[in-house]
Amino acid sequence: ALALFVQEVLYRSLRGEAADPALFAFVQEALRAMDEVEDVRNFPLIFLLRYSAEQGFLPVAPQPGEDHFDLVEGEFVSGAVRHGHTMGAPLSGALASLLPIGFDQMHQVTIAPALRRDLLDHLLLYFRIHMEGLGELRSPAVLHQVLG
Repeated sequence: ALALFVQEVLYRSLRGEAADPALFAFVQEALRAMDEVEDVRNFPLIFLLRYSAEQGFLPVAPQPGEDHFDLVEGEFVSGAVRHGHTMGAPLSGALASLLPIGFDQMHQVTIAPALRRDLLDHLLLYFRIHMEGLGELRSPAVLHQVLG
């Protein structure tokens, strides 16, 4: 299920034909982690965050008092914003806790299953906002069932 998710995200988002050694190294690291790390429940979230960094739209870490994440601007804010694409405090807190985490540390963060599912859905919305033509993915429904 994880490999299908990674494949679908990459297939729908990669457009360039030129070689990209940094992106190749990232994908290689992600696949290695997927294979070697025992607890992969947070893998889709970490993968999307690290991939957003590769694509140039990694969320900006929150400052004190910023408890909502603005999906359009890619930054944390105090309270909700007018356009409505804002994550509430619990989801934003979970996102903030994952920002400094790499593949090797993904098992160190505990996120409740329902919160993890919501965060995955919101991160995919974040990608659709920032990547033209990404569209709806099919694999997250399977991930929700497999990873809880």
